[in-house]
Amino acid sequence: MKTASTSTTSLSQDVMKVCIISKFPPLEGGIAAKTYWLARAYADAGLEVHVISNSNTAEKEYRIEGCYPHINKIPGVILHEVEKSFPWHIPEEKHSLAKLVDKFLEVHSEHLINIIDTGYLVPYGIAGYLGSRITGIPYIIRHGGSDIAKFLRQGHLPYLLHEAIKNANIVISDEENAKHFGGINDRIEIIQPYVPDPKFFFPTTLRESGPKQLAFIGKINWHWERKGLDLIVKALQYLPSDWKFKIIGQGLGMTRFLETFPDQKPLLSPFVPQWEVPHALRKSDFIFCLSVDEPIPSFSNILTEALSCGVKVVLLGPTRPNLKNFRNIENIIVLPYSKATQIAKALLESIEYEHVNANGDALLDDFAAYISDNIRILAQVATNAI
Repeated sequence: MKTASTSTTSLSQDVMKVCIISKFPPLEGGIAAKTYWLARAYADAGLEVHVISNSNTAEKEYRIEGCYPHINKIPGVILHEVEKSFPWHIPEEKHSLAKLVDKFLEVHSEHLINIIDTGYLVPYGIAGYLGSRITGIPYIIRHGGSDIAKFLRQGHLPYLLHEAIKNANIVISDEENAKHFGGINDRIEIIQPYVPDPKFFFPTTLRESGPKQLAFIGKINWHWERKGLDLIVKALQYLPSDWKFKIIGQGLGMTRFLETFPDQKPLLSPFVPQWEVPHALRKSDFIFCLSVDEPIPSFSNILTEALSCGVKVVLLGPTRPNLKNFRNIENIIVLPYSKATQIAKALLESIEYEHVNANGDALLDDFAAYISDNIRILAQVATNAI
């Protein structure tokens, strides 16, 4: 197989068969979203894409309803979910890792996979490692932010995780997190964590003046205060009464969170499928990307997606993205405040400078380059493994 060129549409004459082992819809979250858009782009570029996920076994609080009719019709992408039932025994266990590896072996036996692409260290990166050890198929390790903090830096599964990283044909990382893999595996490719597809994430015309809609998209877990949502609730009291606050999300902490609202409750929506996020963003005036006391700083898909849709992004807290990577930073409102009155004042002042980025480019690297980098790495690994 020849190495792919820099064009996202020019591959070798043979169809590359890639198996992605990762989070995927109907599971919510940034890794699932990134995997969804990457799988679509792979298929659009001519690859045969098989996705293996255990999303069907996740808790209902973190699953999105109504995804399968869409997923089953994505051209060139086939979703393989793990076995949901399992013989009960003591102690009870989901056996996610074993299920993922077994499903990969099944998919490989039927489709002769060329390369494994993983999307989170535990259990997906380890599943890719074990599948590779059994079959000899090369594999790529990817990561998010929370898996580095929870597993790699905390020393959980130190031997198995070390082996999975060390033996990966390539570790795909970014400038901020590549240092965590030094000394374990020097075969590191640094690329952008995620770039939104401009065919879907693009700005609309400037919204008319009047009541504003503020929105938060994400999980409402037990420790939702770490996201700074408690400060936003307090700030709402100092904003015009006709401004609306919409939460698109769900989680085990939702009931307690709603109890903090003194009067009018926010507009509520369960998680929307990843392909409906662009529409939800364009209906909003402000999107909150919050991390006041978040112990796991990580890249935010929503931040770049909102910027690509021409929506103002409100950052609250000491954790900041590297703003040099963003082109239309005039749509980023950084609020290093701890008082609700200051937050409200900054939001009111920002509406005087309405701006929608005409071309919707959020990052300096465009989408075509981002996909080209990923496909180049796939082809390089698959070629060298022959």
